[in-house]
Amino acid sequence: MIGLIKHHKILTVLIIALLLLAVMWLAGTDRMEIADMLSYEAESPFMASGIIILWYLAKTVLVFIPMKGLFIATGLILPFHLAILTTFTGLYLHLSVGYLLGRRFGKDRVEKMIEGSKKAHDIMEYGEKNGLVICAASRNIPGPPVDIVNMFFGAAGVPYPIYITGSLLGFAPGVFLFTLMGESADDPTSPAFILPVIIALGISFAVARGYKKFSRKNEEEKI
Repeated sequence: MIGLIKHHKILTVLIIALLLLAVMWLAGTDRMEIADMLSYEAESPFMASGIIILWYLAKTVLVFIPMKGLFIATGLILPFHLAILTTFTGLYLHLSVGYLLGRRFGKDRVEKMIEGSKKAHDIMEYGEKNGLVICAASRNIPGPPVDIVNMFFGAAGVPYPIYITGSLLGFAPGVFLFTLMGESADDPTSPAFILPVIIALGISFAVARGYKKFSRKNEEEKI
């Protein structure tokens, strides 16, 4: 059984959320209320939205920025509906740029970037055969950074409409769940915060198990 510790993407987000809450606690909620900390939001939410979208574009090359961390931050800063719109806009641009970079680099160059990573090679191989399904599933499989995965699909020649549709569908559950976490970060003991955490971990665990079985089945068919 794959342990939860292997789901490093989810753990990274949880660590970020816990650090944020720890800072708030240490500073004292009377001096660091979320509403005060983000007071600029009320004055210019659309400017904040534009800045966040730029961060999604920056993530195309800054692979160390955690995607789920951006989801949480967006939910923390913006009203829910604007946060969802901002996130999907940012994701669309981020996914499109990564795909185009993969097309430009070519399959050989991208394969050199993933040399030694069996999971990355599997994603590229399956993506060529099962575009929509693997584009969606890969967004929830612990493994290579999402930015590199975007280039895989571009280099593998997956049709853009299939790639962007599958990728956005794959990200959709996480977008809603982690945005809700950000929106409820001021009360981490509330069901509105805890339930998305549990569901997100469950999805990650289920997809990882499914990928493991799928990978094993394909290996057996090759023998």
